[in-house]
Amino acid sequence: MNIYSPELKSKIVHEYLERKNDISISELSRQYDIDPRRVGEWIRNYRLRGKIITQPNKRKFSQKFKEDVVDYYQTHEETLEQVAARFDVRPTQVSSWKNMAQRYGNEALASQKEKAAKTMEHKQKETQQLTKEDRNKHEMAAEIARLRAELDKTKKELYYARMDRDIAKKVQALVKASASKPKRK
Repeated sequence: MNIYSPELKSKIVHEYLERKNDISISELSRQYDIDPRRVGEWIRNYRLRGKIITQPNKRKFSQKFKEDVVDYYQTHEETLEQVAARFDVRPTQVSSWKNMAQRYGNEALASQKEKAAKTMEHKQKETQQLTKEDRNKHEMAAEIARLRAELDKTKKELYYARMDRDIAKKVQALVKASASKPKRK
């Protein structure tokens, strides 16, 4: 792709606008050995924006900006080119954003950076949630271990209490049995 200087673009556009009755875009493009579609694009952009675009549009737009452009396009009776000129973006970009929003919803308009930030935020929340779950699991495991130890202790105490009771019953039975037997002389 050839990169043309802003001065050359300006010269060609102004020459066309001054001599548009005398010269066509095709003749002008042959004169400067430049693709006529490119010259036509420069002229259209100048008419819409009132300025020469000096560099390719490599700006990044926020999701909010894209939503605003799409909303404006859908709610106003302006052409795609007029909306693009109003927001200083390319018409194809407005069309692309509109289609994305219609097909996939406004979330699709988020930039890669915004999507990455949301994904990272989601992963951090997930990690925090997992950390909480892990803490809860450890706390529950510790509580279970404590309760098991308490249960073992209670079982042991119950075992000894039953033994004491059984021994007391046997002693009582023996005392009763010996009291009911006549004494020998």
